[in-house]
Amino acid sequence: MTFLYFLELFGTFVFAISGILTATDKKFDVVGALIIGIVTSIGGGTLRDILIGSTPVSWMLDANFLYIIFIAILVCFFFSKYFKHWRK
Repeated sequence: MTFLYFLELFGTFVFAISGILTATDKKFDVVGALIIGIVTSIGGGTLRDILIGSTPVSWMLDANFLYIIFIAILVCFFFSKYFKHWRK
């Protein structure tokens, strides 16, 4: 595992948490928060890959991205009160 791969996974984790916290601030239900977390975490990379013509997109080739997103979702739901003060 290279350093850039680790950074990409870490970025996916952080953006998933950011999306879920935004969804919970807007009073979304659980399904809505999950969708916003997934779209936030992989949306930018998907758009980048499509624009440069790299298909299939990177998260479809590596299941670790989806595992990281679901771990971030669980972490965020169990420890969301610790993440709330970082946003302010």
